[in-house]
This record gives sequence, C-alpha cells and structure tokens, in this order.
Amino acid sequence: MDFTHHLFRCSSLGHLMTDVQGKTNFEKWQDAQSRFDRLKTELSEIKQFDAKGKEMKSWQNKAIAVQKAREMAAEFELIKDEVELSETARVHLSDIHTQATTGRQTDITNKFIEKGLMVEEDGITVYSRVKKKFFKKNETHLKNLFIMGTPDLYEGNSIHEATAVPDIKCSWDLYTFRRTFVKKLNQLYYWQLQGYMWLTGALNAPLAYCLVNTPEPLIEAAKRSLWFKMGQPDEGNITYIEGCAEIEKSMTYDDLPLNQKLLEYVVERDEAAQELIKKKVIAGRKYLQWLDDELNKKQA
Repeated sequence: MDFTHHLFRCSSLGHLMTDVQGKTNFEKWQDAQSRFDRLKTELSEIKQFDAKGKEMKSWQNKAIAVQKAREMAAEFELIKDEVELSETARVHLSDIHTQATTGRQTDITNKFIEKGLMVEEDGITVYSRVKKKFFKKNETHLKNLFIMGTPDLYEGNSIHEATAVPDIKCSWDLYTFRRTFVKKLNQLYYWQLQGYMWLTGALNAPLAYCLVNTPEPLIEAAKRSLWFKMGQPDEGNITYIEGCAEIEKSMTYDDLPLNQKLLEYVVERDEAAQELIKKKVIAGRKYLQWLDDELNKKQA
C-alpha cells in the first residue's frame, strides 16, 4: 500500500505526538557540541611541546579526544532536526497499518465510550444552556494535506471560518467530572483540539466537560452487575434495593444546578504545535511505508 499521503485523524494525534524517552536528537547534538567546545578549550590551555620541542603525549591524547568530539557533534548535527517517534507512536502506527491492510478494527468499546456516544446531544444541550447560545452538532468532515477530523461544534460564520471550536466531553460520573479540575490537561485532547483549530482556522478550542445523566440501559446494566455480584438475590432483598437506589443516585444528576454541570478549559491555537504535527505526520507516513515494506518481506 501507499502511505505517502495518509491522513491522520485529529482524535488520534495524541498517540503520534507523544515524546520519546530519553534525550532527543537535538539534545544529543547540544551535548556533543558542548563537549567538543569544552575539550577544544582545554586543549588550548595545555602545552603542546616539551622543552625539547617534542609534542607532549597529554596534548596528543587531548587532540584525539577533540577530533572524536568534533566528529560526533557533526554526526548529530545532521539529524538534530529530525523528528523521532516514540514507542507509543510506533505501536499506534502499527495499529493504523493493520486496520488499513486488513480492514479489521480493534475492540475499544467500554462503558465510558458507550456513555459518551449515547449522551453527546445531552452534552451539547448542557453547553448551550449554560452558554445561553444555541449550538448544533457539526456534521462537516474536514481535512487538509496532513490530518482530518470532525469538530463537535463551532462559533463563527461557518465551520470553515470558525473563531472557536468547542469540544464536548461527557464525563462518566460526578467524580471523573470534578477530577478534571485538579488533573493536568489530557494531552490526547490537547492535540485533537490543535488539529481542529488547524483545520478550521479557529483561534481557540474550549474543552467542555459536561455532566449528564447516564442512559437507562447503562444504569440497568450496573444493576444487573450488582445482582450477579450479590449472588442473584430476590428482587425484594433490602440490600439489593438499597444498592440499586445508590446506583441511581450516583448515575443521575437532576438534583444538581445547571451551572455545576459544566467545567470548561480553553486551549489556545499554537502555530508551533501545528508545525510539529506536520513533521510528526511526515515521520509517521515514512514509518508506515517502512512497516508495510518490511512486513511484506517478512511474510513473503
């Protein structure tokens, strides 16, 4: 297959953008250059010849070290600007390759994703009511030469002339919702929003965590799970009844005021971050092509 023009989804950019462990090529070049400069200074400060005019062994050894340091710095200078891919990125690229070449999906469904998909419109409603502005789910799919994606919402004349692209994330429960206030910004979301801003030209992207009621099928599933864990008690079992009532309370929030159901964090457009996305995409495409070629050789 030809991966030279592969478009990466904004929702998965965070996997591609993860940092490599250890020092980058640029940092290695800096270290090598610093060592070369230090050794060169040390060489200039020691005597080259003894009283008989013979070149001293200590100077010769230092000169050899300087030459080796110069060569190493030169080697790293050639690759100092090359973008590296982390192990996380390479694993993600392997998954992309597997899907592209076999048409098979990985099973990534869980209760958190299920709820998010089921209550997306409810989240948009919460956001609209708190902001006192009507928002409608965007259905326009966007792409450029590097990435593609479908932002949730937008402000502005159109999705192509957006000033902001709010993104709705519906939390699983009250605890995960409140934790967003004390945790660092999820980097998967940061890079997703940088992608959306790049596609639309928006200046910022509000990351809107919304607290909405859990859909009835998921509540019933939680009750069934409790029933099995308790050894399938009678429906009149008081402990089971109290447990179901606690499940209802923990998964529905009609008693909370509207303003307590939205926590918003604004991500600003970063041109440098978007330039880095370009470089990572180019590196990712090269890796996908290499992976395809090598697997074909291995499995020939």
